[in-house]
Amino acid sequence: MKHDIENLKDNLLKLTEIQEQQVSIGDIADRLGASAGVLLAIVLATPMCLPFANIPGIAQAVSVAMGIIFLRYIQGKDTIWLPEKVRKTSLTNQNLKKICSFLLKSISKIEKFLHPRMLFLTSNASLKLLYSFCILMVIILALPLVIPLTNFFPGLAILLINFGIMQRDGYIIISGLITGVAGILFIAYVIIWGMRLVM
Repeated sequence: MKHDIENLKDNLLKLTEIQEQQVSIGDIADRLGASAGVLLAIVLATPMCLPFANIPGIAQAVSVAMGIIFLRYIQGKDTIWLPEKVRKTSLTNQNLKKICSFLLKSISKIEKFLHPRMLFLTSNASLKLLYSFCILMVIILALPLVIPLTNFFPGLAILLINFGIMQRDGYIIISGLITGVAGILFIAYVIIWGMRLVM
C-alpha cells in the first residue's frame, strides 16, 4: 500500500518536472511508463473534474485514450498503446501542473484513510466489470453535451475507481461506482426535463 502511494507521488512529481510549454498525452504516457495505464487514466480523468475541463478538443481525446486503456485491460493487455493523433493532443504545462497539484494535495489528505479492503472488487473478474463501467463513463465524456457537470460526474467516477484499483480499496471503488450512477441519473433527468420543456 505504502509503496503504491509513494510510487504515485513520485510519478506525479516527475510530470511536474516537464519544462515544455505544451505537453502531449504521448509525452505523459511515455514518462509514466508502458505499464502505467491506471495511473495515466487517473491523470487524464482529473481535468474533467476541474474548472479548466473545457479545453477545446481535450475531452474527446482524453475519452479515446482512456477508452483504449480500459479496453486493453479487459482484453488482458497491460501495456499502453495510443493512436498517434491522440498522442499528439496536448495541454499546457500550467494545466498539467494544476492536475498534479490537485492529485498530490488530495492524496496527502486521504492517504491515512486508505486500506486494502473488499479485495474481491480487485479480482480479475471484478476488474473487467469495473473497466467496462469506466468505458461507459468514457462514452458519456465523449458525448457533445452542453449540460453543466456532465464531464464532472463521469470524470470523478473514473478517477475514484482507478485510484481504488491502484490502492486495492473497495470503499473508494464503490464511491466511484455511486458517483458514476449518480451522473447517469443526473444527465437522464436533465435531458428528460429539457425534452418536456421543448414539448
